[in-house]
Parts: sequence; C-alpha cells; structure tokens
Amino acid sequence: KSDSRFDIKTETIQSIYSKDGEGVLETDIDKYSASLIFNSAIHTQEKKSNHINYVQHFKGWVVETKEEAFDPDCPTFMDFRIEQENDCRFVYVIPFSKTKALVEYTGFSPKALNSDEYDKHIRLYLRNYLNIQEYKIEETEYGEIPMAESEFINPFGKNVINIGTAGGFSKPSTGYTFYFIQKNISQLVSQLKNAKRLIVSPARKHKFYNYDRVFLDVMNSKKIEFRDVFTALFKNNRIKTLLSFLNEETSIREDLIIMNSVPKRYFIPSALKKWLS
Repeated sequence: KSDSRFDIKTETIQSIYSKDGEGVLETDIDKYSASLIFNSAIHTQEKKSNHINYVQHFKGWVVETKEEAFDPDCPTFMDFRIEQENDCRFVYVIPFSKTKALVEYTGFSPKALNSDEYDKHIRLYLRNYLNIQEYKIEETEYGEIPMAESEFINPFGKNVINIGTAGGFSKPSTGYTFYFIQKNISQLVSQLKNAKRLIVSPARKHKFYNYDRVFLDVMNSKKIEFRDVFTALFKNNRIKTLLSFLNEETSIREDLIIMNSVPKRYFIPSALKKWLS
C-alpha cells in the first residue's frame, strides 16, 4: 500500500479477454488494458464425466484461552482421531502462544459442509481432544481449494496469464497450493526479467499428475479410510522424503519407495484403471 507503483482497487470483474495484442479487463466501474494481465480470480476447468473433482474445505477459529492450553513449539499437522464421516477429515492446530492458536477443521470430499457443521466439530475438538472449556473466538476463516483431476484451462487468450489456483497450481491430491504458486511465480518473474516467452500452462511433471489421479480414485472408492493411507505414508517414510514427494521433487527411486509404503491392494487397481484409461 505504501509503494507508489501500485494501485489497489476493489471492483467486480465482468469479463477478461485478449484483443489486439493486449489483455483487457472490464469491471462494473471501469475498463483496463495492458500487454499482460495476471489472473487469479476467475477459475475455468475442463471437466470430464470420468474425472474426480474434490475440494479441500476448511473452517478455522483463532481462539484465546484463560489458562495455558497450547505448546507454541508443537503444531499439530493432521489429527485424524476425529470421526471421518465416510470422508477424509482432520484437524490441525497452529499455536501462536500458550493461550492462543488457530484450530482448523478440514475435509477432503466432493462438496463442502455448511458453516454450522464446522463450528460443531471445532467445538467438539476443543472440548474432547484439547480439554478446553472456556475460550474466546478472536477470528474465523473459511476456504475451499480444488482437488481436481480435471485441468484448469485458459480461454482468455495469450495476453492473460492465469496464476494461483486459476492457473492449476493447487495439487489435486492434497490441495497444497502455496509452494507451487511460489515456484511458478518465480519462473514468470525470471522470464519477464529476461524478456523471454512466458510459461502459460502449469509446468508439472506428468508422472505427478498421474500419481494424483490414482490418489483421488482411491479416495473416491471409499474402500479404505484415508486416515489409514496418511498414517501409512507418515509411519513408513522419512519425513523429508515424503514432503519432497508432496512438493513433486522426488526421483523415480524415491517415488517407488513412497508407493511401496501404502496398501497396494487398493492402489494397484486404481493405478491400472487410471493409467490405462
């Protein structure tokens, strides 16, 4: 906000397109054009009937307690002790101090929940698992991230560059987004500096796209509780290797080690189904 090179405006987007070598953005108030427009607002997908498209949906409370209730040196990554409700659900806790933390209820499923249901589950988690009876809700947050087998497309022309989730940079199997956005933006900035042609489509290795398709198919089959899959992944692998795998930075050898750590009787049929289709 203090940098004079930026104008921050809040307007409703009506349309976005390329025309006469420029990107054009029309809003309810004004019309803008530039040699390039970077779009993260409008998501367009090419959905197919045989594709599995889930969302990672979540709601969180930042709570403050009277008594010390959290360990600021020990966040909780995925707590699967909660009821799964025939889905994949977990809670993560990010402490800011001994009396303040973000408690987030998260699910992987075709659709999100209604707001009251998240509140109910967060309340139960605070009481049953953290033994917290008295607290004050300082902030709330809610979001949805696509976990999509279908690909994000760009119908806006070559002068509009899709970034973020709109550019397909949310990992389909986990909903991880931030790290992939940083890598893509770094590529774009580098190419802008060097005046080279921009990368428009996601530069993902195809093998990871195929892994994600299998992951989603196993999740969708409901033949195994997915907390058991995550338990196997974290129990049977070095954390550094597993996180590298989730960040799509592993070798084929490391991929095979990861694959060997999950229940193969569920993953092999899904792999054959997806890779041969």
